[in-house]
Amino acid sequence: MLSNTTAISPTDTWKLSDTYLQPATGHQFSAGYFRNFRKNSIKVSTEIFYKLVNHVIEYKAGAELLLNDHIETEIIDGNGKSYGIELSLQNQEAGLTGVSIIPGHAP
Repeated sequence: MLSNTTAISPTDTWKLSDTYLQPATGHQFSAGYFRNFRKNSIKVSTEIFYKLVNHVIEYKAGAELLLNDHIETEIIDGNGKSYGIELSLQNQEAGLTGVSIIPGHAP
């Protein structure tokens, strides 16, 4: 689905994958650690992740999506990646819960 957010009313164009437009695919890798302290009253966890995405769609500047028979000329196919860490702390006795997500650089 290609969304045109520049129009006054929301209009979406459906385009099937073909030779010019490949389906987006991704791979995500993650690892985490969880630990209880003080008889399960304090819970601490951390998780790191790394995600690779292929065939991400981006529009060219001034792209015309409506009623365009050759929509593949208006989009750019690219790849992306993201990574980061998530930290979590729960204290059952104090009623404290906190989650912090620290994103990495995603060029």
